[in-house]
Amino acid sequence: MKKIICDADLFHLTRTNYPKYEKALRLEFEKYLGLIFTDEEWQMQNNDFLKNHQYFTDYGQNILAKFKEANVQLANDFIKN
Repeated sequence: MKKIICDADLFHLTRTNYPKYEKALRLEFEKYLGLIFTDEEWQMQNNDFLKNHQYFTDYGQNILAKFKEANVQLANDFIKN
């Protein structure tokens, strides 16, 4: 059950509108944790998180990870430019 909840909590990593969630997360970091990043620092943090995150369930590993990979590529492309 814990694995399912963890995967569900990070389902947004697979969404085509992930940048919207990424911006909201950045604001949460600033407002609630007092962590302020430059745009470059944030992109690096976000990219590292996306690359290193792993889903726990079979569904997450076999299905969600494929959709998340599109956002990993977008993050990589953004850093390269």
